[in-house]
Amino acid sequence: ADVRTLAASCPNPLSRSLVLALTATGPVAARAAVFGCLGDAPGPPAVAHAPAASASAASAAAAASSALTSSNATAEGSGCSPAALQTLATQALLSLDFLGLADRPTASAALLASAATATSAATAATAAPKHHHRAARDALLSAAASLSSPSPSAEAPPPQRADPSPAVRDSPAAPPLPLLAAAAAGESAAASAARAAWLDGNSVDAAVWQTALSLFELRLRGTLSPVPPPPPPLPEPPFDLKAQVRAARVFGNDHGVGSAAAAVQGPVPWRHEADSLVFLHIAKCGGTSFNGRLTSLRRGDGDGCACARDASRPMHNGHALVEPLACLCPRAPLLAAPRWRGGALGGSNGSAEGSAVALKEVREALASRQSRWAPSAQQAVSRQRLGPLSNWVWLQRQWLLSPETVGWQGGVHSPLRVVQSHVMFAARLAGERSKAAGLRYVTMLREPLARFLSEFYENYNGWEWQFGTPPRVRHPCSELLAAREAAIAARGIDRVSKGQYDSLFDAWISCPKNMAADRQSRALTHAGANRRKGFQLRRQFCGGGERVGESRWCTWLLARHTLLQFSFFGLNEARCATEKLFEAQFGLRFANDAAGRGSGKHKVAKLTFEELSESQRERVAALNANDLLLYDEAVAVFRERLRWFGIPENVTCTGGGGVARLPAPGRHLRWLRDSPQAKRECPNCPIPPAAQGLAGRAGEEANRSAAGLLS
Repeated sequence: ADVRTLAASCPNPLSRSLVLALTATGPVAARAAVFGCLGDAPGPPAVAHAPAASASAASAAAAASSALTSSNATAEGSGCSPAALQTLATQALLSLDFLGLADRPTASAALLASAATATSAATAATAAPKHHHRAARDALLSAAASLSSPSPSAEAPPPQRADPSPAVRDSPAAPPLPLLAAAAAGESAAASAARAAWLDGNSVDAAVWQTALSLFELRLRGTLSPVPPPPPPLPEPPFDLKAQVRAARVFGNDHGVGSAAAAVQGPVPWRHEADSLVFLHIAKCGGTSFNGRLTSLRRGDGDGCACARDASRPMHNGHALVEPLACLCPRAPLLAAPRWRGGALGGSNGSAEGSAVALKEVREALASRQSRWAPSAQQAVSRQRLGPLSNWVWLQRQWLLSPETVGWQGGVHSPLRVVQSHVMFAARLAGERSKAAGLRYVTMLREPLARFLSEFYENYNGWEWQFGTPPRVRHPCSELLAAREAAIAARGIDRVSKGQYDSLFDAWISCPKNMAADRQSRALTHAGANRRKGFQLRRQFCGGGERVGESRWCTWLLARHTLLQFSFFGLNEARCATEKLFEAQFGLRFANDAAGRGSGKHKVAKLTFEELSESQRERVAALNANDLLLYDEAVAVFRERLRWFGIPENVTCTGGGGVARLPAPGRHLRWLRDSPQAKRECPNCPIPPAAQGLAGRAGEEANRSAAGLLS
């Protein structure tokens, strides 16, 4: 299908053309049928990549084009939703053997020549005639040569810049669609309004184009080809409070739905001066060790984080606890801090005291930088009595927002939307739109049964009772124990024997206020202290009345949607693959190849799921039904992302991390389907074939996901 033909009849022509062009490939065609983006039109035959497509292929493409056009008649109807279209277009981009950019002909030619060489080598051992291999290679090399010296054309698009010199020609700031280019200096108000209106109607194309830019650079790095310099930062638009808040809203709340949920997230065009990694630390998911790995990230051309961790920091069951504010991750090198050598801190003798002094110097150098505040920032802070304005400057100065760099925002192990409310407020106070639009949320998940048992030894009553973390608990589980057992729970595993502490397990799993149950799902779905806001949020995804909004089915559906809004999530059971995927997606590099895990550092051996009795196992699994379903799908999505980025699941790292130990697809869902106790404990859990009481598309989407995991 021709881009111009599609552009005249429907928005997002770039994304739709990508999907149409690849309907012959299995993975994209399968997902197109699931999402309904191509209707019931049959896919073209396998010869669709040949120079002359057959008549049946042309008719299939025409039918698919018609289905795409009609599916957009209602933006939120039963057709191709923006989230589904973005997922398919991203998968299409990642599946291309070659991707070139018209405004980077030199780099595209180098990449195409590399692809031609790889194609010749890959097909050399096949049974096809050798002249066929030579013809394919020669065709690719001829295309590369034509890219290196493009001939003028009467239909060439207008230049994107006033100075089309060769030095500027390979700069990445000029996209093929003129309205995606940066605004010209002196652009009229009418032109600016037209640009904004086009971007509102073609938001998927804008996102796909950024993905294409980043994927192009990722493949250039993979072939060791020179990467064109990054584009200069775009001029900041005038401050607009509503636009600032809307740009910072990644996850849906009662004011909006947030960003699109996508099963496949493409490479991120990382901008160190504007983008931020926001790390959600879910308890007992390997977050402490992974946060330490995040602080070791380095850019290719600058320093990373400066850390001064206290060697005598508190320990629990043999492992160190998180040390808030132990690190600083400035957006630009701090030349005024003499003790900061490439991100490593230390005094003249490398002592802890020297590290503390060095970190203080870094803080002072960072504090001396000028901040850019919104016009009404001081009034907003004073009105809500949130202390001095300097308490909210961390978003403007640091690119990693985690407990070790900015402290526990909203409380120890706060739920996602509580953390987001603090980040959004910091973005609302910042005077730069790029800071609000550059928030990249990342998190770690863990196998739910192992995570649940691990928390038993960490905190009997939960952080919600100990620190008042939302959702706050008035009556902890220890209140239900006799005085002797309550004293054991209060002392914790560090000061009692393992036998004494294990004797509390039955009472713990029977406690109605056990905050360890479904912790990962709750971290992704809890909407805050306002119950009305939580109900409104659930109603957006589940529809129906209050009974549906409170069901456990709705919790799983909302958690699933929220997880797919993250820029990145990793799995504790696949730490090495997690780090390799992170590096491929963000273009950042960890300081070394030593992917480590927090396991093996505990003084007391923990209970395992296999050691429990049959009744205990059923009870534990039923308590974590939503987490089990969420983890099943997370593993499936994680495997899919590894496949699209070409990373083997069994990849190993030199410093540990080991081979991924991931469960078989649908294992937990089968248990929920077959276990009588699970059906009693969780009657509304998503067990095919149907979901009762859920609004149309949401229920259908969840059933498709569950059926796919079982297939």
